[in-house]
Amino acid sequence: MFSCHLQAALEAQSVKVVVVSFGALEGARLWLQQTKCSLDFVLDPQRKIYRSFGLISSCAKVMNFDSMLRYSEYQAAKREFPEFPMHMLEDIYQMGGDFLLSDTNKVLLSHPSKYPMDRPTLSDILRTASSSTELAAQEASSSGAPLHANDVTPHTHDTVKRCDRCKAVRTRRPFLAVRSLL
Repeated sequence: MFSCHLQAALEAQSVKVVVVSFGALEGARLWLQQTKCSLDFVLDPQRKIYRSFGLISSCAKVMNFDSMLRYSEYQAAKREFPEFPMHMLEDIYQMGGDFLLSDTNKVLLSHPSKYPMDRPTLSDILRTASSSTELAAQEASSSGAPLHANDVTPHTHDTVKRCDRCKAVRTRRPFLAVRSLL
Protein backbone atom coordinates (compact mmCIF):
# COMPACT_ATOMS: atom_id res chain seq x y z
CA MET A 1 0.00 0.00 0.00
CA PHE A 2 0.96 3.65 -0.07
CA SER A 3 3.48 4.17 2.74
CA CYS A 4 3.88 7.27 4.87
CA HIS A 5 7.41 8.02 3.59
CA LEU A 6 6.14 7.99 0.00
CA GLN A 7 3.31 10.32 0.92
CA ALA A 8 5.74 12.66 2.71
CA ALA A 9 8.05 12.75 -0.33
CA LEU A 10 5.15 13.61 -2.63
CA GLU A 11 3.74 16.24 -0.26
CA ALA A 12 7.18 17.90 -0.14
CA GLN A 13 6.71 18.56 -3.89
CA SER A 14 3.08 19.67 -3.31
CA VAL A 15 1.77 16.51 -4.98
CA LYS A 16 -1.60 15.27 -3.82
CA VAL A 17 -2.60 11.69 -4.65
CA VAL A 18 -6.15 10.97 -5.77
CA VAL A 19 -7.27 7.38 -6.34
CA VAL A 20 -9.86 6.88 -9.10
CA SER A 21 -11.93 3.71 -9.40
CA PHE A 22 -14.78 2.66 -11.67
CA GLY A 23 -16.32 0.29 -9.11
CA ALA A 24 -19.52 0.65 -7.12
CA LEU A 25 -19.62 2.62 -3.87
CA GLU A 26 -20.12 -0.57 -1.82
CA GLY A 27 -16.93 -2.12 -3.23
CA ALA A 28 -14.98 1.12 -2.81
CA ARG A 29 -15.96 1.34 0.85
CA LEU A 30 -14.91 -2.28 1.42
CA TRP A 31 -11.56 -1.69 -0.32
CA LEU A 32 -10.91 1.49 1.69
CA GLN A 33 -11.72 -0.38 4.91
CA GLN A 34 -9.53 -3.39 4.07
CA THR A 35 -6.54 -1.39 2.86
CA LYS A 36 -6.89 1.44 5.41
CA CYS A 37 -6.29 3.82 2.52
CA SER A 38 -6.44 7.46 3.64
CA LEU A 39 -5.98 9.00 0.18
CA ASP A 40 -8.62 11.07 -1.58
CA PHE A 41 -10.86 8.80 -3.59
CA VAL A 42 -13.06 9.43 -6.65
CA LEU A 43 -15.57 7.01 -8.15
CA ASP A 44 -15.89 6.97 -11.94
CA PRO A 45 -18.65 4.38 -12.57
CA GLN A 46 -19.08 5.36 -16.24
CA ARG A 47 -15.26 5.28 -16.70
CA LYS A 48 -15.18 8.75 -18.23
CA ILE A 49 -11.81 9.47 -16.61
CA TYR A 50 -10.49 6.09 -17.74
CA ARG A 51 -11.57 6.74 -21.34
CA SER A 52 -10.24 10.30 -21.36
CA PHE A 53 -6.79 8.91 -20.52
CA GLY A 54 -7.09 6.13 -23.11
CA LEU A 55 -7.16 3.33 -20.54
CA ILE A 56 -8.52 0.06 -21.87
CA SER A 57 -9.90 -3.23 -20.63
CA SER A 58 -7.61 -6.05 -21.78
CA CYS A 59 -7.85 -9.74 -20.93
CA ALA A 60 -4.59 -10.33 -22.85
CA LYS A 61 -2.65 -7.85 -20.70
CA VAL A 62 -4.13 -8.95 -17.38
CA MET A 63 -4.04 -12.71 -17.93
CA ASN A 64 -0.65 -13.00 -19.67
CA PHE A 65 2.07 -15.35 -18.43
CA ASP A 66 4.20 -12.67 -16.74
CA SER A 67 1.23 -11.30 -14.77
CA MET A 68 0.15 -14.76 -13.67
CA LEU A 69 3.74 -15.58 -12.66
CA ARG A 70 3.96 -12.39 -10.59
CA TYR A 71 0.65 -13.11 -8.85
CA SER A 72 1.75 -16.68 -8.10
CA GLU A 73 5.02 -15.36 -6.63
CA TYR A 74 2.99 -13.06 -4.38
CA GLN A 75 0.81 -15.99 -3.33
CA ALA A 76 3.88 -18.14 -2.61
CA ALA A 77 5.30 -15.30 -0.50
CA LYS A 78 1.94 -15.16 1.33
CA ARG A 79 1.34 -11.56 0.31
CA GLU A 80 -2.16 -10.54 1.26
CA PHE A 81 -4.62 -8.95 -1.13
CA PRO A 82 -8.00 -7.43 -0.29
CA GLU A 83 -10.77 -10.03 -0.50
CA PHE A 84 -13.82 -9.12 -2.54
CA PRO A 85 -17.10 -11.02 -2.52
CA MET A 86 -17.91 -12.41 -5.97
CA HIS A 87 -20.97 -10.15 -6.34
CA MET A 88 -18.68 -7.09 -6.09
CA LEU A 89 -16.23 -8.14 -8.79
CA GLU A 90 -16.60 -5.99 -11.84
CA ASP A 91 -14.24 -5.70 -14.82
CA ILE A 92 -11.07 -7.43 -13.63
CA TYR A 93 -9.47 -6.69 -17.01
CA GLN A 94 -9.63 -2.89 -16.73
CA MET A 95 -6.11 -1.47 -17.02
CA GLY A 96 -5.09 1.49 -14.90
CA GLY A 97 -2.50 4.20 -15.09
CA ASP A 98 -0.77 6.98 -13.21
CA PHE A 99 -0.97 10.62 -14.25
CA LEU A 100 0.51 13.82 -12.84
CA LEU A 101 -1.61 16.88 -13.58
CA SER A 102 -0.97 20.56 -13.05
CA ASP A 103 -3.41 22.67 -11.06
CA THR A 104 -4.98 23.62 -14.41
CA ASN A 105 -5.33 19.94 -15.40
CA LYS A 106 -2.43 19.85 -17.85
CA VAL A 107 -0.84 16.42 -18.11
CA LEU A 108 2.71 16.55 -16.75
CA LEU A 109 3.33 12.81 -16.56
CA SER A 110 1.32 10.07 -18.25
CA HIS A 111 1.90 6.40 -17.47
CA PRO A 112 -0.85 4.10 -18.80
CA SER A 113 -0.08 0.62 -17.46
CA LYS A 114 1.29 -1.98 -19.86
CA TYR A 115 0.45 -4.75 -17.35
CA PRO A 116 -1.49 -4.74 -14.05
CA MET A 117 1.41 -3.92 -11.72
CA ASP A 118 3.15 -1.43 -14.01
CA ARG A 119 3.79 1.84 -12.16
CA PRO A 120 6.08 4.82 -12.67
CA THR A 121 8.84 5.04 -10.10
CA LEU A 122 8.59 7.51 -7.25
CA SER A 123 11.76 9.16 -8.58
CA ASP A 124 10.08 9.69 -12.00
CA ILE A 125 7.08 11.31 -10.32
CA LEU A 126 9.20 13.51 -8.04
CA ARG A 127 11.56 14.50 -10.88
CA THR A 128 8.58 15.52 -13.03
CA ALA A 129 6.96 17.43 -10.16
CA SER A 130 10.22 19.23 -9.37
CA SER A 131 10.97 20.00 -13.03
CA SER A 132 7.49 21.32 -13.68
CA THR A 133 7.72 23.67 -10.68
CA GLU A 134 11.10 25.01 -11.85
CA LEU A 135 9.91 25.36 -15.44
CA ALA A 136 6.71 27.03 -14.31
CA ALA A 137 8.70 29.64 -12.41
CA GLN A 138 10.87 30.29 -15.47
CA GLU A 139 7.83 30.42 -17.76
CA ALA A 140 5.99 32.82 -15.47
CA SER A 141 8.94 35.22 -15.56
CA SER A 142 9.44 35.00 -19.34
CA SER A 143 7.33 36.45 -22.10
CA GLY A 144 6.60 33.09 -23.76
CA ALA A 145 3.14 32.29 -25.04
CA PRO A 146 0.92 30.64 -22.43
CA LEU A 147 -0.03 27.02 -22.84
CA HIS A 148 -3.75 26.54 -23.37
CA ALA A 149 -5.73 23.67 -21.86
CA ASN A 150 -6.38 22.21 -25.33
CA ASP A 151 -2.65 22.06 -26.15
CA VAL A 152 -2.05 19.01 -23.96
CA THR A 153 -4.44 16.09 -23.75
CA PRO A 154 -4.02 12.65 -22.21
CA HIS A 155 -3.99 11.09 -25.68
CA THR A 156 -0.89 13.05 -26.77
CA HIS A 157 1.24 11.22 -24.21
CA ASP A 158 2.36 7.67 -25.00
CA THR A 159 4.27 6.66 -21.88
CA VAL A 160 6.08 8.90 -19.42
CA LYS A 161 6.26 12.44 -20.75
CA ARG A 162 5.72 15.81 -19.18
CA CYS A 163 4.49 19.17 -20.31
CA ASP A 164 7.38 21.63 -20.07
CA ARG A 165 5.25 24.76 -20.27
CA CYS A 166 3.04 25.54 -17.28
CA LYS A 167 1.87 29.12 -16.91
CA ALA A 168 1.83 29.47 -13.12
CA VAL A 169 3.82 28.02 -10.26
CA ARG A 170 2.00 25.06 -8.74
CA THR A 171 0.80 25.09 -5.22
CA ARG A 172 -1.00 21.73 -5.24
CA ARG A 173 -0.72 19.05 -7.97
CA PRO A 174 -3.22 16.23 -8.08
CA PHE A 175 -1.65 12.91 -8.99
CA LEU A 176 -4.27 10.59 -10.37
CA ALA A 177 -3.71 6.93 -9.75
CA VAL A 178 -6.37 5.48 -12.02
CA ARG A 179 -6.63 1.87 -10.92
CA SER A 180 -9.12 -0.90 -10.54
CA LEU A 181 -9.42 -1.95 -6.92
CA LEU A 182 -8.45 -5.56 -7.56
